[in-house]
Amino acid sequence: MSQNISTEQDDMIHTNWKLSRNDIMSLKSKGIFIKKGKWSPSEDRLLRQNMEDYLQQHRISDPSVLLFAHKEADKEEGRRWKQFASNTGFYKQLAKGLCREVFLVYRRARRIYDQDNYKGQFSEEEIKELIRLHGIYGNDWRKIGDIMGRSAQSVDHRFQLLEGNKGNWTDEEVDCLIEGVRAVSGTVQGEPCYNQIYWNAVASYVKTRNPTQCRAKWLNGTLWKDASSKPLKWTEKDDYELISKVYYSSVTTECDIDWHAIAEDFQHARSPAFLQHRWWLVKMRYCGKDIIKDRDFEELLDFLYNVKGESLRVKHFKVCEKATNSL
Repeated sequence: MSQNISTEQDDMIHTNWKLSRNDIMSLKSKGIFIKKGKWSPSEDRLLRQNMEDYLQQHRISDPSVLLFAHKEADKEEGRRWKQFASNTGFYKQLAKGLCREVFLVYRRARRIYDQDNYKGQFSEEEIKELIRLHGIYGNDWRKIGDIMGRSAQSVDHRFQLLEGNKGNWTDEEVDCLIEGVRAVSGTVQGEPCYNQIYWNAVASYVKTRNPTQCRAKWLNGTLWKDASSKPLKWTEKDDYELISKVYYSSVTTECDIDWHAIAEDFQHARSPAFLQHRWWLVKMRYCGKDIIKDRDFEELLDFLYNVKGESLRVKHFKVCEKATNSL
């Protein structure tokens, strides 16, 4: 659920470019939960409104001079725009009212306003060119993106998908993954670890998989197996519990689901990311593509809880009653 941010809370969240783990925990103790992950439509609208307000206030017509000053042909002009943005509180104003770190808001704005992000799939020729340019410039994605006419983020992400093995992970790869995550995060076996992990560093331990593959493997399976207890089998009872928790969270858009909060007291939750994946499977299993496509989130949630959820609850009650009577 979206939070209403007071001016005082806004200052607490957006004073610094990034928040430390202690900062995040301190804010949480005060009832302020910092959001990560997918952006909701309401957040995007607020970001756009903040941008519009700033542009009008300073009589600027093009937001790209603030977001992409590094692309200015005149380097001195680019530096002046960066200094102007800093002196006029551009970054903080952009994040106003959003429960996200300033640097994440800035990254989101760059993605929204960068037209090079909306050029569709990479062609075979572009992939070959990407590989060639990476051989010349390494991980200088800004340089590569400028040459290819695409954003730095898009060429970085596309290249990551080219790297790494395909198919099942070997035992050796999993061992390297565990070693890498524990080393990078500074945690020990059995300790929950799914936040603020630098996946590029973890991938350097594994060597045969890219950061995206490492993240997915850890959050959806290996984290659970590395815990001190053995994983329990996911059942239809867990489907019902997941549906119920999402229903009673009172969110109005799927992007506002706090998977970390739902995972806290969920016995079979391997990680917030695992629960998010299970939620997708629950929707596909009990609704199907047609219902998902034709209904908005609240209608879909009502259907899952009041129709499918009720049948699951009754089914589970009968199973428990039968087991009790057989004793």
